[in-house]
Amino acid sequence: MIEEIFQQIVRKFNEKAKCDEKIRGELAGIERRIQVELDNERTYIGMLRDCALTDFSPGKFEKPDLRIICSEKVLLQLWNKEIGPWKAIVTGKLKIVGSIEDKMRLRNLLGN
Repeated sequence: MIEEIFQQIVRKFNEKAKCDEKIRGELAGIERRIQVELDNERTYIGMLRDCALTDFSPGKFEKPDLRIICSEKVLLQLWNKEIGPWKAIVTGKLKIVGSIEDKMRLRNLLGN
């Protein structure tokens, strides 16, 4: 189930980036290692490269640029828009570790 959500996130992001010149300009030349850590100790990694996300797969980066830490339930709630990203952060359900610039870029991944 969670793998399907990752596939949908990647597809949606890549379609949006392909059509949105602003996103392409913002992400031009950016390469980031993204790690999603779920509370059941499953960790997934993906890359942001050339204005596109790669597929997420199980694994860990030694030094991720951006870490997204939450439960599988919260990830599903975010995807289904049952909870907003900022509410999830404020309530402690979602933690994002990375530079402020990378956190701002993440808003594109979350659909904002």
